[in-house]
Amino acid sequence: MYTIIGGDGKEYGPVPADQVRAWLAAGRANLDTQVKVFGTNEWKRLRDFPEFGAGAGEAPPVMPGQGAPAPAADAELAGRWVRLGAQLLDGVVTAVLIGPGIAMLLPWIIAQSNADPSQTIFSRSPFAFTSLTDQFSFSTLPVAGATVLVTGWLVLIVIQIILLSLRGQSIGKIVAGVRIVRIDGQAAGFVHAWLLRNFVVRIICAVPKVGPLFWLTDVLFIFSDSRRCLHDRIAGTRVVKAG
Repeated sequence: MYTIIGGDGKEYGPVPADQVRAWLAAGRANLDTQVKVFGTNEWKRLRDFPEFGAGAGEAPPVMPGQGAPAPAADAELAGRWVRLGAQLLDGVVTAVLIGPGIAMLLPWIIAQSNADPSQTIFSRSPFAFTSLTDQFSFSTLPVAGATVLVTGWLVLIVIQIILLSLRGQSIGKIVAGVRIVRIDGQAAGFVHAWLLRNFVVRIICAVPKVGPLFWLTDVLFIFSDSRRCLHDRIAGTRVVKAG
């Protein structure tokens, strides 16, 4: 008896080997689909089992109504280190675009913080506008620095939205050769690749106290068998090798 992870990220089974072969024959699973033997906790690819690997013989025909619902085929998942590299490259792009504005504003931020030694830049919630106006005197805000920062930020957002919506890739993912797809393998599009996976997740990460814990948990989920972080689970996506 075997349990497999379908294209929708759900587990199907336990089912007999004949049912798994039927899914293979129907193209609803492939040799890279994750599978484990019933009663064990070790996930492997179907190709790692001699009974399902290449040359295992012809699969039986698919009978109507047979067994559990058949999952969609899995694409090859992107490696953890490759995904980390893509994330680091995206960080470099972000630094290039918004770094100059931050550098221009940094002296002003430090001066504002030093006006009241009991306060620090992150001592109050960024969601409370009154706390920001109390802490900073925006009448002295350097216009040039603010303009450079906002312009860089807007350019970054536009680039992300266009690339993620049309290609399922950021600049880092293009270089790393990986892309974001929905669980069923379809293009992620604007809603899944950017709105849910990027925008919503960043809002959660910005919430005081909750954000750092969410971020750490999100990162650790990359070590799960499906390699789907929390942001992937929220957006219903996974990261696979491009092409």
